[in-house]
Amino acid sequence: MDEATSALDTKNEAKMYKQCHKLNITCFSVGHRLSLLEHHNKILEFDGNSNYEFRDI
Repeated sequence: MDEATSALDTKNEAKMYKQCHKLNITCFSVGHRLSLLEHHNKILEFDGNSNYEFRDI
């Protein structure tokens, strides 16, 4: 989801991700909020030079 929760406050963002987890839905998110890290277990980071790192949070 690309900035799917940008219009939500963090409380409703958490509700949405908890519901996805409850329903066993895999989510891929693109965003700038650090609060997204609470709802994921992996991160893909790009360094701006065509390099990336996929790691556990």
